[in-house]
Amino acid sequence: MQLHAALVELGFSKDWTPASRKWFTGRISTFIRWAAEQGVTEIEDVTAPLVRRYIDYRRTTPSEVTGKLLSTYTLYGHVLAVKDLLNWAIREDLLDEKVVKRIERPKREQKVLAVFTPQQIDRLFAACDQGETTEQIARDKAILAVLIDTGVRANELCTLTRDRVYFADGDAWILVDGKGRRQRECGLGVRSRNLLHRYLYRYRRAPRDVPYVFIAKGGTPITPLGLNRLLHRLCERAGPEHFKGVRVSPHTCRHFFAFTYLQNGGDVFKLSRAMGHSSIAVTQGYLSAFTSREARKGGTPVFDALAKKR
Repeated sequence: MQLHAALVELGFSKDWTPASRKWFTGRISTFIRWAAEQGVTEIEDVTAPLVRRYIDYRRTTPSEVTGKLLSTYTLYGHVLAVKDLLNWAIREDLLDEKVVKRIERPKREQKVLAVFTPQQIDRLFAACDQGETTEQIARDKAILAVLIDTGVRANELCTLTRDRVYFADGDAWILVDGKGRRQRECGLGVRSRNLLHRYLYRYRRAPRDVPYVFIAKGGTPITPLGLNRLLHRLCERAGPEHFKGVRVSPHTCRHFFAFTYLQNGGDVFKLSRAMGHSSIAVTQGYLSAFTSREARKGGTPVFDALAKKR
C-alpha cells in the first residue's frame, strides 16, 4: 500500500479532533516525503533502519520554517506520529511488529521552566493601560487574568464562548474544551472574575450573535496567533529588558499558573486535572522544574558556607 494511502486510512480509523488531525498528518506527511526521496513509497517497505535514519535527519537538519534545529520535544513528536502510522500498519497486517519495537523514541531534554516573576506580571497588567480604547484595555486585562489564573491553553481561551462563563455568589468558573475533546471546569479567583465580568458586561461591544468571549478588531474572535501578538505588544510596552530569560507567551502564562499552584502547596494530581493533561506524567515535568528551582533558592551556596566556618 502506498504511504499516502496508508495515511488516509489511518485518518479514517482515528477520531481525531481537527487540531490533532492537522498535527499528526503534518508530521507523518513530512516523513512520507522524506521516505520518497529515499526511494520508499510503500508502507510494507518501511524498516527500522529507515526510520532511524529519518530520526537522525530530523535531529541534525535545521527546520525549513525556523532555520533552527528541532527541539528534543519537537523531534519526539515527529517520531510519535510516525510510530502511530506504523502501529496502524501492524494492526492491519501490513507490517511486522518488530519494526516498531526496534525504534527507540529520542530522549526529551528536561529543562527548568522559565516562569514570570510577580513583578513581571504587574508590568504586563500596567502595559494594558496603554491600549487604544477602554474596551481594548478591559479585554487585555481580562485575557491576562484568565491566562494566569486558570492555566488554559491559547486555543482554549480563544474558543471560549459566553455561554460557558459562569458567575455565581462567591464563585465563578469557565468551561473549556481541552485536547482530545476533554472538557474541564477552571475556577476564577476574585481578581480575575472581576476583570472578566467588567469586560463582558461593561465594555465588550461585539454583536449579540458573536458567541466568543474575547473579540479582536472587526468583531471576529481573537486567534492564537493574535493572542501571541497581543502578549508581544504588552511586553514591548512594559520594556523587553524586564523579561530577559523568559518568553512572553500564552504558554509561559500556563507555566506560571502551574509553578504558582505547586508553590502554594497545591496537589500535583489536582493540577493535572486543572491543566487538562492526558496523564500525570506530563504534569510531573512542571513538578521537576519547580523542585529544581526551589533547590537552587533554598540552599546555601557551598563555597560561601565554607567561608563562614573559617
